[in-house]
Amino acid sequence: MADHSEGAPAASIRRVVAAYLILFCLLLVSMLIFVRLGQSHESHAAIVKNVGSSTGELSAEETFGRLMLAIATVVLLARMVGVLVSKIGQPRVMGEIIAGILLGPSVLGLLLPKVQTYLFHPTIVPLLGGAADIGLAFYMFLVGLELDPAMLRGRLSQAAVISNASVVVPMAAGVATAAGIYSSLAPPGVRFLPFALFVGVSMSITAFPVLARILIEERLIKNPVGAIVLASAAVDDVTAWSLLALSTALAGASDHNALLIVLFVAVFCSGMALVVRPLLARVAIAYDEAGHVPATWIATVFVGVLLSSFLSQFIGIAAIFGAFVMGLVMPRRANLTHDIA
Repeated sequence: MADHSEGAPAASIRRVVAAYLILFCLLLVSMLIFVRLGQSHESHAAIVKNVGSSTGELSAEETFGRLMLAIATVVLLARMVGVLVSKIGQPRVMGEIIAGILLGPSVLGLLLPKVQTYLFHPTIVPLLGGAADIGLAFYMFLVGLELDPAMLRGRLSQAAVISNASVVVPMAAGVATAAGIYSSLAPPGVRFLPFALFVGVSMSITAFPVLARILIEERLIKNPVGAIVLASAAVDDVTAWSLLALSTALAGASDHNALLIVLFVAVFCSGMALVVRPLLARVAIAYDEAGHVPATWIATVFVGVLLSSFLSQFIGIAAIFGAFVMGLVMPRRANLTHDIA
């Protein structure tokens, strides 16, 4: 029995290593195929004509068509790589990040620059980014909608301590790193303090949406531990963006400062809880009366997500924070939450 129990972890490790090797070989073979295909088509007149210069203007119809092609490519590759990494026990969001690297200048742009330019023309990239940001805002709204604030009762102090620790430790490491790179990387005229703050804050900002995706995939979003982690990340984001505002203010690049941002965030969250939440409670009443969410209320919720995102960005923090808070103040009823989602 002892030999059997000791052999099980070793077999599991071998399977994981084998899966990683298979994934690496698949990616390597696919990139070699893409390189071959690209080289065989480089001399083709149609490719040269369609690719053209990276600064060429696109018509409105061409812009729309290229945008649809870019979105389809991103969705397809993200899904494929996401499924592959899930087979080796990793969150799908990690595969989606890898897919972004493969489609970006680091891989596709390096190996097949003309193909990368055709797929992601300079005119298309801002539109693609805008579409992604809208999707991200509504996704964070759904995350806030799924998170039950009741699970945080009595645990807010824990969330605050975890958040502060997750900021202080990497920030201290970033400031220490800044001392060594200041002379070689700091822009001319920038003092050490704002440079060190900027490097430290950059090291301490949490990838809020990525963390939310992992918690949802692992089905931890409705778990007390998941709720604390997500609340800590939200506090972390506000703290980090406030410190970033402070560093830019010290550098003379902004009139905002950290105290004002913290004050505005407090006013924003209070307004959402004391004004918007009672208004949204009428959604539950309308739901009970009609048996479904009326179209007018759906439009109201959508507009609320967009406006709360705008206010969050206007204050000086990430727009997704406002969408997340909008989800938190929504009425909590199982059927209503399901229908809105």
